[in-house]
Amino acid sequence: MLTVSRLTLVVVGTLLVAAAVYGAGSEEEALIYLENLEDRLSKAHNLEKVAAWNYVTNVTEETQALSVRDFLILFVCHGMV
Repeated sequence: MLTVSRLTLVVVGTLLVAAAVYGAGSEEEALIYLENLEDRLSKAHNLEKVAAWNYVTNVTEETQALSVRDFLILFVCHGMV
């Protein structure tokens, strides 16, 4: 389970990487980026949890594929790819 402290580290780390790659922007740009990132991570995390629940309660090839897909979405949103 992703904790608030880990989420904070992911967000800060992602922001630092983005600043290094794209050049430091304004504080306003950084806040907009963080708001968008938080929203995307929240949605992806929710999708992964729903897929995991569906898989645990109804194990089929289809639910397993959905679980893997949503895990990968969460993984990509964390910038680990």
